[in-house]
Amino acid sequence: MGFDIAEMPWHVATFAEDRNFLIRSITAAESKIGWEKLGYEPKEDWLMPCLMRLRMLVSVFGSHDIRAIHSTFSESALSRCETHGIIMHADGCPVCNRSMPS
Repeated sequence: MGFDIAEMPWHVATFAEDRNFLIRSITAAESKIGWEKLGYEPKEDWLMPCLMRLRMLVSVFGSHDIRAIHSTFSESALSRCETHGIIMHADGCPVCNRSMPS
């Protein structure tokens, strides 16, 4: 499973800030920040090369690569985990793997 970085909700006006945030997040993952909250030990031999590749892809991605996607995306419409405060996906919180509220 994968995704295209260009499909992320980038905005030209905040591109540099958004990209820097993502790079800082990758750095935090590489530094194992927050790993104690996961409830499992990530497989470093698999994860670290993936994070390095992601960093490279994000670093070379430029504002000229942003695709004009007309969307009604709204962060306020997404649920957040009550414990971790992060946005949940279809299967629940990525950290605690809770189910989405009904």
